[in-house]
Amino acid sequence: MFTSARSDWGGLIDPGGRVEVRPMAPATAERFLREGTGDDDPEAAREIARVLGGLPLALAHAAAYCRQAAVPLRTYRRLLDDSLGRVLSRFRPDDRVQPVSMTWNLLLARAGEQLPAALDLMRLWAMLAPVGIPRDLLDPAVPLPGGLAHLADDLVEHDLAVQRLARYSLVTAEAGRLHVHRLVQTAVRLDTESAEEWLEAAVALLDRRFPRDVADSGRWGTCAELLPHVLAVQARHREQGDGEDRPPSRTERALGDLLHRAGSYLIERAGYAEAREPLETALALRERAYGRGSPQWAETKLRQGVLLYRLADLAAARTAMDTALRVREETAGPDDPALFPFLVWRCRLLIEFSELGEARRAAERARRILESAGVPRADLRRVEVDDLRCTVLWRGGRVRSALELRRRSVAVLREAHGDGDDRTLLGLGRLAFVEAEMGSLLDDPVMLRRARDRAAGAAANLARGYGDEHFEVMEQHRAEATALCALGDHAAAERLLRRVARAFRESLGEHPTTVAAETLHATALARLGETGTADAILRRGRELYERLYGPGHPYVAEVLARHGPVLAAMGDADAAAGALVRARRIYEERYGPEHPGLIPLLTGLAELSGRPDEAAEFRERADRIRRRL
Repeated sequence: MFTSARSDWGGLIDPGGRVEVRPMAPATAERFLREGTGDDDPEAAREIARVLGGLPLALAHAAAYCRQAAVPLRTYRRLLDDSLGRVLSRFRPDDRVQPVSMTWNLLLARAGEQLPAALDLMRLWAMLAPVGIPRDLLDPAVPLPGGLAHLADDLVEHDLAVQRLARYSLVTAEAGRLHVHRLVQTAVRLDTESAEEWLEAAVALLDRRFPRDVADSGRWGTCAELLPHVLAVQARHREQGDGEDRPPSRTERALGDLLHRAGSYLIERAGYAEAREPLETALALRERAYGRGSPQWAETKLRQGVLLYRLADLAAARTAMDTALRVREETAGPDDPALFPFLVWRCRLLIEFSELGEARRAAERARRILESAGVPRADLRRVEVDDLRCTVLWRGGRVRSALELRRRSVAVLREAHGDGDDRTLLGLGRLAFVEAEMGSLLDDPVMLRRARDRAAGAAANLARGYGDEHFEVMEQHRAEATALCALGDHAAAERLLRRVARAFRESLGEHPTTVAAETLHATALARLGETGTADAILRRGRELYERLYGPGHPYVAEVLARHGPVLAAMGDADAAAGALVRARRIYEERYGPEHPGLIPLLTGLAELSGRPDEAAEFRERADRIRRRL
């Protein structure tokens, strides 16, 4: 038996006689380290195995280091964080064995002797994530160092370089993808001079390839493929230092732009926790590259505000969005179409705070800017403004006007994009939500069934492109469940809402959107007899809303309106009446005495009232509001 780093033996050895030494499985690597060191610390062993990627040679050196230096596995794990390069390049188990990185350096040198450009490929790949490197990443339109420019122009030479590296087990090549072990990457970076040059090339190639329009779900596959490499070059830049004492470089400018798009993509995919660091780095880089008062800085500041909004940090979101809008107005003027996204997000945030007058003015300003710029009616931006105007109308109690505006928007989308387009599907789902609310208030089963079917169809079609658990898909299911509850199919609504509430809680945590789904779920649970569970959910939701918005916000009233009937079903009529009276007071103070949201409150108070004349008065008032719809 003999060993070799070469993977291609052609017909020299029978295929059945060759054994490829692959990385150890996690459980095997953990057991190897514990048995090899006598240190029974499974957590530290698992972490070391993960960092070393299960590579047998590196694991053997790790066990030898711990034995000879008499250090526990936990100490070695910390050493890998602080001094991985030094450990790989200097430690020798005995005089006959070279350090780990020396083994790869010899193989790299041999590959480079035969084809020098192969080493340049490794230097580029060392800046990226170890898995899933696109084989066609090189682009002749991007200035490239060393021999990469030649490889970008010559596919045959490129393939020969990949073949040479794969022959020495330095890379694993498969259809369209390449994989380099993370420790090989570390060894290459340790042996690479002018690392900034190779990082600049990696960033430039990714910036060229990463989609500009990250809101287009058709481009999400490319974004997902490249995201690990974007995060890897972010880490490499951090390792090289921020360079604040020198002028901003081309790498910083391109990396800031790239991270802005990556963070925006993560927001689109509801990866809110993961989006925070890329956007923070993008903001700092764009400030260095363009200046704090630049359009680019304002653009990233807005995305940071959007992220904070999605994370329910509403006060911080408002500060960020207001700052971004002010900076963009200073550079673009008050009527530039570039202000559109800033005004749209300001409107959304004002709706959350129930400042409907200011929200309406922001939406109208955005509409006027688009009209003045000649933006056609079918443009998605015009539809987006109409959606916001619809929400303002609906929140303000003008449900019929909101419904008519949303129907017109859907008609425009259908004519411009067709029934199967994501934009049309989202519009149909939002229409279904208003129809479900309207149908509930009017007790109109025809409208409710239409809303149910519309929302279910939108959810099913959106799931094909967005995924089953995406935020927008769950929003369509919430509209569907609203209709189901109003139709009296509480069992079907509960099954659907259990899934929606779980998805929102897993992706958003303690968030207003989670509460909205969970409180509707509580209504279905209560109708199925689970009043105790419903009561606990509603109390938790009310507490979160009060903490975020204050005790007099309409969102609090919405929870109280759902809580009243649950408390009544639990036999606590006084608490039920108290909840409904408080909800009525909030609605009347915010929206006036004729808001449609008062209909279920007045109906509930009529049922709880012990005085026939008072109950009749409540019902007459509810009917009067309903007739106005």
